[in-house]
Amino acid sequence: MNELGEVLHMAKSGRLIVKMSAATSEKKVIGMPVIDSTGKQIGKIQEIFGPIVSPYASIQPSREKLTRIIGTKVFIADEASFRKMRFKSRLGHKTSGKNTGGVHRKSVR
Repeated sequence: MNELGEVLHMAKSGRLIVKMSAATSEKKVIGMPVIDSTGKQIGKIQEIFGPIVSPYASIQPSREKLTRIIGTKVFIADEASFRKMRFKSRLGHKTSGKNTGGVHRKSVR
């Protein structure tokens, strides 16, 4: 997990604008998943723009209501850590009472 930078604001297009840190500005990051400090995926990097010395990243969000993340640090999930996070989230997945996984019960009257 590498630091991408700090979220500055949400653009009118709905994308998040991130001021990239110097360490990540030289890496190829377009298309990489972006996560917050808790490990939840925020979205994917769509484009890099601005001056070479201090570039910005545009992130296409993968979920709604991201206004609370403005002003915080975000990170690039490398492939290994991203697979682990996805696997852990699937292990903790709980089904609702409506979906019984194909098992049907008769109601008692």
